[in-house]
Amino acid sequence: MRAIVIFLAAAGFVGCASAEGKLSDLSWGPPVKSDYEGMVMRAKQMTLKRYPKGFDPDRTDESRGDLYTVWNYAISHEYFKTTRTRARVKVEDLGAGKVRVGVAVVSQLNDNIDNPSIIDEARWIRTTRDDEAAGLLVSSILLRQLEAEPSEYWKEKNRTQPSDRPRQDLIDRSKDVNLDELPDPKDVKSLDPITGGKGN
Repeated sequence: MRAIVIFLAAAGFVGCASAEGKLSDLSWGPPVKSDYEGMVMRAKQMTLKRYPKGFDPDRTDESRGDLYTVWNYAISHEYFKTTRTRARVKVEDLGAGKVRVGVAVVSQLNDNIDNPSIIDEARWIRTTRDDEAAGLLVSSILLRQLEAEPSEYWKEKNRTQPSDRPRQDLIDRSKDVNLDELPDPKDVKSLDPITGGKGN
């Protein structure tokens, strides 16, 4: 019995160690204009929305913008359905009013077939990076800071001021085409022969 307990403890330690290694490999978002303290606060808020169990007080260093969540569990009574996830978010001050945000998310599966819903008896295996969850988290943190503007087509179509020239998008759409003249091969884009490049 004692050997089993030691084995389970060792397996748990190996699982945590591999998770820590994957959490050190952050995926970085693009640099954005923001003050450092404000971005750290936003990173905390958006991370807690997705990982509501809170932050690990032993690992989190808020003054350095380094946030580690505790494990968040998704419990199921079915075998191989109970999972846990953990995230790390780091805000880096690039200077000149710019920052960037790095995120890593890892997940594990419970391999206990007898009691799959009891966390205290879980055997955590398959430590994997969840790049999709990391991408969603970094996008939610940076959402307000990303610089975007409407396309020229949208601006032209939705303008409120009168213009002395016709809309270019309408001119291009109704322009005459010489069907007898072969197009220049450089101007022809490769199209799907069945769908004509319009997809399914």
